[in-house]
Amino acid sequence: MKSKEGAIIVLTGPSGAGKTTLCEALFKAFPHLRFSVSCTTRPPREDEMDGIHYQFWSKEQFQEGIARGDFVEYAEVHGNFYGTLRAELQIGIDMGWLTLLDIDVQGQMNIKKLYGDYVLSIFVTTPSYKDLENRLLARGTEGTNNLQERLQSAASEMKHIPSFDYLIINDDKKRAENEIVSIVHAFLCTIPRYDVQKLIDNWAQS
Repeated sequence: MKSKEGAIIVLTGPSGAGKTTLCEALFKAFPHLRFSVSCTTRPPREDEMDGIHYQFWSKEQFQEGIARGDFVEYAEVHGNFYGTLRAELQIGIDMGWLTLLDIDVQGQMNIKKLYGDYVLSIFVTTPSYKDLENRLLARGTEGTNNLQERLQSAASEMKHIPSFDYLIINDDKKRAENEIVSIVHAFLCTIPRYDVQKLIDNWAQS
């Protein structure tokens, strides 16, 4: 990747681990951060808007996108497809923006393989299996079968934690928010694209 190109933050973890809250903390801390809106074939939840939370596609549209090579990564999860559009991610890279992705374990591996040191990958989880189960039950959005599928997927995802750069155990909301902001700050100071002279010039003029 060229030095002018942007960096990518990948957030992964079980549904119910608190990734949405941590994403909100990052947007407050980094005004230049943009969210890469993934595509999915699952129906939108009551509070979700097309093009904001996800791009909601039919399975036929999604399969056509796969055939065209539209996705830089995609996966089938609980009977629905999720994927990151190549064009959506490329916009941020070409413009030199900081782009946030909320994707699964396999997607993280693919993005890391493609963009290497320009990717910061963070796995977010709960302190225990039981804690995750309680959080999912409290949401009231999961049927019995879907709940068990999500818990089984979470147990499988945990095995891939060593492939991530950082792990956040989200047992305290404020601590987890502070931790993820600190991690991203440190990452931005060390990636090869960082222009030290520009930093010095801007600092002197501020």
